[in-house]
Amino acid sequence: EPQDGSGQAQRVTAAAVGDQTVTLANISVNEWARYRVGFTAKRVWSPQVTCQGTLDLGEVLVPPALVSSWRTTAVGGGAVSQTPLAVCSGVELAFEDQSTGGELSRTWDFGDGTDLLSSVRGASVRHRFEHPGEPRQDARYRMRVRTRQTGLPAACALEQALDVIVHPRVESRFTVAPGDACAVPFGVDFTSCLTAQPSASVTTRLSWNFGDGSPTETSTVATATAHHDYRNAHPTQAQAVTVGLTVEQTHAETGLSCRDAHETQLSVPPALSVSLSATQLEGCSPVEVSCDAKGTRGGQHLAYAWDFGEGFGNGGAQVKHTYQHTADTDRKFPLRLRVTNEYGCTSEASR
Repeated sequence: EPQDGSGQAQRVTAAAVGDQTVTLANISVNEWARYRVGFTAKRVWSPQVTCQGTLDLGEVLVPPALVSSWRTTAVGGGAVSQTPLAVCSGVELAFEDQSTGGELSRTWDFGDGTDLLSSVRGASVRHRFEHPGEPRQDARYRMRVRTRQTGLPAACALEQALDVIVHPRVESRFTVAPGDACAVPFGVDFTSCLTAQPSASVTTRLSWNFGDGSPTETSTVATATAHHDYRNAHPTQAQAVTVGLTVEQTHAETGLSCRDAHETQLSVPPALSVSLSATQLEGCSPVEVSCDAKGTRGGQHLAYAWDFGEGFGNGGAQVKHTYQHTADTDRKFPLRLRVTNEYGCTSEASR
């Protein structure tokens, strides 16, 4: 007779004394079933006389059925494939217990040489599979999980084995080779230094973001070189842009995509453009000329060199010069301005 709602009553009648086999069920998923077992023997001597005796055999405990299962997810939004179980190197996995069978203890052996982990029913464990470093092939590990119901012999434990595929880590890196800082546009070459798995079964996609609002440039060549021309519209300041490269590798066997992104800062110098205006460019000697270069663009620290016919000399953005001429014929004097900014770029203007 079941002592709670976890069991089902069982009665066996036999005409002779002998061994009997009875299956005691447990319909609960996590609670033990308790049965009270008794034995009654009867002897019929005559229609009027029957003798019987009852023996209480005590209580029998029946454990719930052990069902060992878990749900695998990637921590932090990483990618994971369930069938087959595959993960990108460095992604942390969470194994969320979904087992039934009462009080359980579980041992996790991830097969990669790391320490064993222990858990109980309802608890989760986390593990990070790392690829050993050879980028030309996947790493494969045999994960073993041993689950045991508390209170039962060790021989009743359930052992499960699962193969895990670990794809090589993708590392997005690139070099930057700026061109002439004084050129307009300012050209820069970028070369990827991809560390990942080159294989016919792996599709590689590189996406360049040049940080200036231009469209993303994509490539399927792992060692791709990209070139981009920058134009800085600010009159005095360098433009800081963030250049990014995202590398994504899709593995045909598992359908899993491993990705990595890398960013670096780049400074785009302003374009140097000299503005020169002057008054009284013609007249009788002596002629005083007022020169103005305040409209010059291309830096915050500009050096002005003026040439009034005797070679370049330093000055400011606004200068005055008096031309003297004592001959009896007209004469043309040069008026030139050379500007140098803090980036070492020079530009000239003349009138």
